[in-house]
Amino acid sequence: MIAEVAQAAQEVAKQGSVTVVVPTAFLTSAATLLLYKGVPFLVNALRGKPKRANGNSPCPKPGLAPDCLLHRDKLTEHGTKFSALEVTLNRYEGYFQDILRRLPK
Repeated sequence: MIAEVAQAAQEVAKQGSVTVVVPTAFLTSAATLLLYKGVPFLVNALRGKPKRANGNSPCPKPGLAPDCLLHRDKLTEHGTKFSALEVTLNRYEGYFQDILRRLPK
């Protein structure tokens, strides 16, 4: 198809008709754009490769990869344990203050 368009453009250029050269140039530009953008899209569609939202990343959105979710869960677990540990330490501090007050001087 592109060879035919190029050949038609050459024939028109030989004749020198401006009314035919402009649509032919437009068709050539459209065919070139179709080759560069359309063919890779069709090949990927036939292979079954989905278009990714984040370029070449295997994850559709940042932070939703399985490793990211696992890391998030671990951080949440550690944060929960840390807050529970703070409560326990404050309670023990109160116990130690009571023991120190009861000691004879």
